[in-house]
Amino acid sequence: MSYIKKISALGLTLIMTVSVIPMTSLAANYGWVQKSDGKWYCYDYYGKKVKYDSREYYDSETGTHKYYVLNSKGARVTSKGWYTTKYRITEYYNKIKFTNKYYLKSDGSCTTGWKKIGKKYYYFNSDGKLATSTSVRSKDDTKLYLVGDDGARITKKGWHQVTYKYFDDTDGEIYTRKEWYYVKTDKTVATKIKKIGKKKYLFDTDGTLVCNDYASFYNESKDTYTYYCADKNGVLITKKGVHKFTESEKYKGSYYSGKETWNFKVYVGSGGKLVTGLKKIKGKMYYFNPTMRRNGSYTDYDTNTTYFFGKSGACTKTYKSGTT
Repeated sequence: MSYIKKISALGLTLIMTVSVIPMTSLAANYGWVQKSDGKWYCYDYYGKKVKYDSREYYDSETGTHKYYVLNSKGARVTSKGWYTTKYRITEYYNKIKFTNKYYLKSDGSCTTGWKKIGKKYYYFNSDGKLATSTSVRSKDDTKLYLVGDDGARITKKGWHQVTYKYFDDTDGEIYTRKEWYYVKTDKTVATKIKKIGKKKYLFDTDGTLVCNDYASFYNESKDTYTYYCADKNGVLITKKGVHKFTESEKYKGSYYSGKETWNFKVYVGSGGKLVTGLKKIKGKMYYFNPTMRRNGSYTDYDTNTTYFFGKSGACTKTYKSGTT
């Protein structure tokens, strides 16, 4: 339920072509342009040079799409091997310190996907940026692996905490948070419910430990969701009944900063599964989906009955369609 979501590509990706696009709304220089110095430069929608970032290039002769990195002067990087950019540019062209790493091929294009370099495995996003401090799926999409703060795949069994950083090119803010993962014996990341020692822990589908929150798991064959919740330490809650959660998150932007706090209630049923739908508790009717609905309504179309819920979540009145 965190408001800060992981993304694999940091920023908007534009499909660039060699020729200037004949649109009057675009700048004279737009896309990839080769200058008299023989170097290639990439210009954005407003005719500004792209710097410290990667952009897509379409080779019309081979029909392939590749990503190339632009250096501090906006020229396409042609070197082979590791390359690091130390800044990012916001939408308003402010330069912010933020590191991204790439691994360039012999033609200077970016490596994408999994790549073994030396004795370690790394994963590069579709725009060539090295993925760090997050979980990444295998090439066949059947396994989930963890890459650390340096981008290298973590294979050691046990608990691992990583620091995830995300750059928002709209306001130029760098958001940071720490996440816990558990690497299993087979070097993959634990998901859903995993017994570690004497306790059962709850992990989201991306492998992050769920703390003081709930997680949803989708069953494609049945087209249904199953929900579970965990305490502040990530331990699965199995005690039946209503459980209240309070979450808070600090935020900082160019114009606003502060702390937001919200709370919700769930009902834990058999096996730790959260109850969804109408539920009678101590003679009063409530509705969970999977959190308790408060100051709202729910219509059961099987019975054509609408339930209205107050501040506490208890039903205050009902209305059956077709009655007076």
